[in-house]
This record gives sequence, C-alpha cells and structure tokens, in this order.
Amino acid sequence: MVYFKAFAACGLLCMLVQMLMVNTRLGFSKLFILVICGGVVLDMFGLVQPMLDFGQAGIIVTVLDAGKAMYTGTLAALNGKPESIINFWIMLGCVFIVSAICGFIKKTPPTR
Repeated sequence: MVYFKAFAACGLLCMLVQMLMVNTRLGFSKLFILVICGGVVLDMFGLVQPMLDFGQAGIIVTVLDAGKAMYTGTLAALNGKPESIINFWIMLGCVFIVSAICGFIKKTPPTR
C-alpha cells in the first residue's frame, strides 16, 4: 500500500505539472522555479507535511520538496542558525545550474 500511495502522490504532481506545461507553454526552467516556489508557499501554509505523511517518498523525490527545504532553511537562518543559510545558497545554486543546463540544451539548433 505504501508503494501505491507514493506512486499516486508523485503521479498526481507530475500530471499537474505536465498539464501546466502543455496548456501554458512554459519552458522547463520556468516550471522548475514555479514548482519550487509552490513548495515554499505550500509549506508556508503547512500543507507539505500532510502530503509527506500520505505520499512519503513520492513527495520527497519531487521538486516540491526542494521548496520545502528552502523554506525551512530560510526560517532557520532567520531564527539565528546561520549554518542553514549555507544550505539555502547551495539549493539556490543547484536550481540555477539545472535551469542553465536546461536552457543550453533547449537553445541548441535542431538537426536537419
């Protein structure tokens, strides 16, 4: 049952992002940032933890959990734990690197 819940949770999130990609014609990089920001907003309202309790690894493997990590790291840094700001910058750097790589891949001219 645990595997089914993880598959259902991750599949639902992937389906929603795919629908966004098809209907809005946003690129991968913009959707990547949008989903991370969505994770921050959902965690701000306390909605990520119930999703994690239900979907477990199906939620952890998504980019949505990266937004949760950024939010909790920023909160810890604002509460006086400066070592967590390093984790925030590492996460932000990873987001930039993945977005840049995807941008370069997309900009390559098509072969004929």
